[in-house]
Amino acid sequence: MNKNLVIFIILVILWGLLFVRNTKAEAPLLDISVPLEVQNNPIKEFAYNQVKFRWDESQWSSFNSIIERESSWNPKNQNPTSTAYGLGQFLNSTWQGTGYTKTDDPQKQIMATIEYISQRYGTPKDAWKFWQSARYY
Repeated sequence: MNKNLVIFIILVILWGLLFVRNTKAEAPLLDISVPLEVQNNPIKEFAYNQVKFRWDESQWSSFNSIIERESSWNPKNQNPTSTAYGLGQFLNSTWQGTGYTKTDDPQKQIMATIEYISQRYGTPKDAWKFWQSARYY
C-alpha cells in the first residue's frame, strides 16, 4: 500500500473520531439555578417561579419553609379544628383579603399565599421570621 494513502486513511479516521466526539449528545447538566427540591415537582416549580418573579430567588427557602410546615405541600390539607385549608392554611376570612376565593387549585393557592405574605409581611423572609417565633404566620 502506498505510504501517502496510509497517512491519508489515518488522517481521515482521526478526523472522523474528532468529529464524532465533538458532535456526541452531551448528558444534560443539572440545572443548579433551580433548587433540587423544586425539580420534577410542578407545584413547587410554579411556586418557585412566582416567588422569584415577585421578589427574587433568595426568598424561596423561607417561602418553602412556611409551606412545608403549614401543609407539607398538600393543596388539600385541611385543619380538622378550624377552617384552615390548602398550601398556606388560610382561614376562610384570610382568603377574602387576598383577592382569591377558597380553592383546590394549587396555583391559585400559591398566588393567594404570595399576595398574603406581600401584604402582611413584605417578604417571605420576614414572614418566616414571624413564623419561627409564633408558629403561625
